[in-house]
Parts: sequence; C-alpha cells; structure tokens
Amino acid sequence: MSTGMERRERRAGILEAVGYLMITLGVAILFIMPGFLVPSYWTVMATAFVLFVLLGTLRYYLSVAYSFRALPPDPPRRPLSVDIVVPVMDEARVLPRNIRSLLDQEYDGPIRVIYVIDRDCSDASARILGRAAEHDDRIVIVPHEGPAGKVAAINAARGIVRADVVGFVDADVSLSPDVASRAAAHIASGTAAVKGRSTPVNKHQGLFTAVVGAERDIRERIEYYSKCAIGGFTVLTGGHYFVGRQVLDEMGWFDEGMMTEDMDLAVRLQAAGLTLAYDPAMNALEEAPGRLSDWYSQRHRWYRGWLQGCRGNLRPVIGSRALGGFHRADTLFQMSSTILAPLLVMYYALLVTRDVFGLHHGAMFPYEVTMIASSVALFTPMAILLMAYHDRRSGRPFPWVELPAVILILPYLLIYSIAAWHAFLDEFVLRRPNIYRKYPRSGFVDPGPPA
Repeated sequence: MSTGMERRERRAGILEAVGYLMITLGVAILFIMPGFLVPSYWTVMATAFVLFVLLGTLRYYLSVAYSFRALPPDPPRRPLSVDIVVPVMDEARVLPRNIRSLLDQEYDGPIRVIYVIDRDCSDASARILGRAAEHDDRIVIVPHEGPAGKVAAINAARGIVRADVVGFVDADVSLSPDVASRAAAHIASGTAAVKGRSTPVNKHQGLFTAVVGAERDIRERIEYYSKCAIGGFTVLTGGHYFVGRQVLDEMGWFDEGMMTEDMDLAVRLQAAGLTLAYDPAMNALEEAPGRLSDWYSQRHRWYRGWLQGCRGNLRPVIGSRALGGFHRADTLFQMSSTILAPLLVMYYALLVTRDVFGLHHGAMFPYEVTMIASSVALFTPMAILLMAYHDRRSGRPFPWVELPAVILILPYLLIYSIAAWHAFLDEFVLRRPNIYRKYPRSGFVDPGPPA
C-alpha cells in the first residue's frame, strides 16, 4: 500500500476527535476491567508501567555519559561520486537555501543534485529549480508523474542515480559545506550509511519552535550519537543521510507503504550486519514546524512510521545472525519500546482509577508520579547544559533560546504521548490508510544560524 499525500494538514473535525476519545475510553475500560475481579492487577500493571518509564529514562541518562565519547577521527577521504536526491512538493520558500547549500559543497569528487518534483506541486518550486539548473549543470530536474508521496518520489530516482554514494536530503534542509565530503569518506571506509546532526533553523520563530529545537538538539547530539558510540541501534532520520549505492541496490530501495522509509532502511541494514554511522560533525539546518497543529501532524506521521518499521522488522531482527549481542539487545529494546510507549495512555487510566474512584493503590513504589516527573524533568536541564558544553567546544553559541524547554518539556511530552497514541490507534486498531500530510513551509531563518 503506497502512502498518499495531502497538500496541507487536514484538520480533524469534532466528530472525528470525539470518535478517537470514545475509542480510547473503550480501550481503557477493557484495560482496567480485570482489576475488579483481581484487585492486585492494577498494582501489577501500574508497577510495570513505572518500571518501563524508569528504564527508558535510565537509557537517556546513560546517553548523557556516552555523549562525552570523543568524536571519531575524520575518515580517510577519497573522491567518490555523489548524487543527492531531493523530493520536492510546494517547497518554494525553502528551496533557495537548500539549493545554495548543496551547490556550495566543498567536495573534490563529482557531485549532482537530483530534484524530483511531485506531480501535485503547485507553487513556484519548478520555476526556481529551472532557473538554478540554467546556471549550474549539476542540477538534474525529474518530473515525477507516478504515485504521489515522498517515498514514491525518492524511488523515482532509482534508475537515474549512478554515483557511488547516494544522499537523501529534504528540501527544507541546508547542509554545511563539508557534509558531502565527510559522508563520502565514511562510505569509502566501509560504512553502509551515515547520518549527520540536524538542528532547527527557526528556533527564534517563537516559543514553540524554541522548545522543539531543544528536544531536537538533545536527540540529535546526545541520544543518537550515544547510541552509535556505544554500539547500539543507529538511526537514519529523513532530514539527510547518505547510503552507498551498491548497498541500496543489493538491499532494495524504499517500501512505499512505509511512512518513514529511513527507519525501515536503518533496521534492514543493521539486521543484515551492515555498519551505520552517526557523525554529529556533519551539520545541517532544517525547518521545524512553527505551529502546534503542524508539529502534531508531523510527529503523528513519524511515530506511525516507526510503528510500521518496528512491526515489519521485529521478526527479522530476532532471527538475524549478523547482529551482535549488545547491538541486538539495543535494537530490540528500541523497537519494543516504540510499540509499547503509546500504551502509557493506559497508565493515565490507572491514575484516574486511583485518584477519582479510589479503586487501587497504584504501583509498588511510593510517590510514583513524582518519581517519573522528576526523572524526566531533571534530565532536560542537564541535557541542555550538556548541549551547551558540547556546542561551545565545537564553536557554537550557548542555546539561550532553548531554556524555556526546562519548564515546558513535561506538557510537551504529554502532547507527544497523545500523538503517539493517536498513531497507535490508526496503525493497529483502526488501520487507517497512510496519509503524508504536507504542512506549509514558513521560510523563517534565525539571524546568525550556527555554522
């Protein structure tokens, strides 16, 4: 089943929202019903949820320690050829920044940029690309008349790329000048795929983008890097990543039924025993959604795509003989926690049962809610200060704009959990069709973005 695309977010109506609420209430009632027959059920389930959250939080605290591991030395450089594929649909506000950054790559080897324009593109994107192509023959424009959607557009480049290294870059992303050379060096040294660090370019657009920027920076510089540094599951998030073309041809390109093709590819590569790298020195700027509704739509899509990738690849990972012991354990933890995390909504149902109806005594831990909230809340200021330390060492300024996240991260994560539950219902309960909802770009750029 391919993934369709809508031009902009389709806002849920009141009846649809009420429907999701009723389904949630129904699932919650079924979940707590056994406790009326066996009262200890509530205590056991609440304890399991608390342990799950604390173990996940402990993983984040471990990532703080491993983020101090020294960055790997620059790999030996060899001028492999590079093709960069950029899917385009209504990207006129961000394309000039993207084009400049890709053409300004400081790279000795041959490089091309292949722009695949979706058939539903209706703004000035094609004209902007046409003018750029007139001045630089490294730009290749491919009109895509096949199925709508980002993954289908990326797959349309399969018969066009001919380079040693294939990069996949979103149209709102601008790369630092050395990204292509570092990526090619990683691939030349035997790495199957590599991803760099993404930072929102519009943190100063408003309070909301500042909080999104803090979450993104923590994930990109601390969580993702530490997972790779410790030898665990390495991500390939879709803003930008590079893959050896021979690896792509052998493993197959992208499943158009997946909403996050990058996660699916990352699991397939690692299950086959191939090495992935995360290089935080490969810096990129991307636009974060400026409105809550756009962010919610994006995170719902991301989470549903991760659910699809985990469900489809769980058995191959379990049966893989190529994964080492710790790598396998970390990959399975990542996949299982992705599937289980939305069920934390049921923990909220247990809390309501305890506090409103007084029907159970909670988990086998004193002050369970305080324990969870404190463990999460303490991590955020620690991570932001650690981010400032790492960024200062690499020449970036202190991220003052991200400080509101210290206070706002808990309600932010609460909304995130609602989006995850929404995605869980769509994928496993309602089995709704995949829709890639396209939100409008603002083109906002912070003054003096980090290098």
